Amino acid sequence: MIMTCSLDSESYKLHQLLQSNNYAEIEELIKLIEGKTFHPKEQRGITSLLIKYYLKVQNYDKVESILNRTDGLMKRDYLNYICSIYNVDKMKAMLYFETVIRYEILTKDIDFIIKHGMKD
Repeated sequence: MIMTCSLDSESYKLHQLLQSNNYAEIEELIKLIEGKTFHPKEQRGITSLLIKYYLKVQNYDKVESILNRTDGLMKRDYLNYICSIYNVDKMKAMLYFETVIRYEILTKDIDFIIKHGMKD
């Protein structure tokens, strides 16, 4: 999926910083965008990027906080979290998988699960 954001948007900046693994600047950007209101589509993108960042730095509490308080997340956000915690806490992964089941399960989702060795 191609990101279509203006070069000065927060989601584009966050995306670029994630690509370069610039964690210090990501933390600064997070402080700047906290509490701001965005267009729903951009908010969804920012939330997804924040989840990706917190997964990279293994801050699972932050990810869970986002997952538990945010409506309308993308299925991919849940699947990435499940994949990240599966080998650490299978029971928690299974609980979050129940959330994913609310969505339509596609062949690519099953392939994702198999590819990442989540078979139990």
